[in-house]
Amino acid sequence: MKVLIFDTGPIISLALNNLLWVLDPLKQKFQGEFLVTPKVREELIDKPMNTKKFKFEAIQVKELFNKKVLEEAEEKKEMAEMTERMLFYANNIFQAWGSYIKIVHEAEMQSLAMAKIKEAEALVVDERNIRMMVEDPERLAEIMKKKLHTRIKIDAANLNKLRQMTSGIKIIRSIELVSLGYKMGIFDRFQAEKKDLLDALLWGVKLNGCSVSEVEIDQLLTTL
Repeated sequence: MKVLIFDTGPIISLALNNLLWVLDPLKQKFQGEFLVTPKVREELIDKPMNTKKFKFEAIQVKELFNKKVLEEAEEKKEMAEMTERMLFYANNIFQAWGSYIKIVHEAEMQSLAMAKIKEAEALVVDERNIRMMVEDPERLAEIMKKKLHTRIKIDAANLNKLRQMTSGIKIIRSIELVSLGYKMGIFDRFQAEKKDLLDALLWGVKLNGCSVSEVEIDQLLTTL
């Protein structure tokens, strides 16, 4: 069966835009499983349920688990070991001022490890660092150099090891999910000009955490 793995960010982005409901028709179209890791479920439900600010979003996300739109995958020994190795390599690639820069967290690496083990169709991640670390680490180093105003050294050995572990993993973002939903017509119930609707959807996910440039949004507005 096909599998799509979700990191925390895309679910939060959809929740903050009142778009969690789109996952059900998207899953029906996908005809496979929408899975999250135990760490991601913890970040989506367990932690925010103990807050005031995001408790309602956590309740809404929990409903998706109750309806089995989203499901939690069991953390087996292989995934735990792979997560630990990926986490070490990822956080020991980029150096500034003589120290390695921690750029990823355990939940992100657990999702990446699951995507590899499950041979997922894709990993859904909105956060820029993890996506660029997999797809274009040299470009990420340039961005970090400009942000930190210092030279960034890349540990080639650790980068190559991480590349080997993440080879074949496709990464998509919540903006791709929203764009697919738009093409499927699941937003047609809204009485709005199509261009305004698409513009609102794309900017909504961008402003709530999805790493996407204005250029990409402009391209989507002209092609969808």
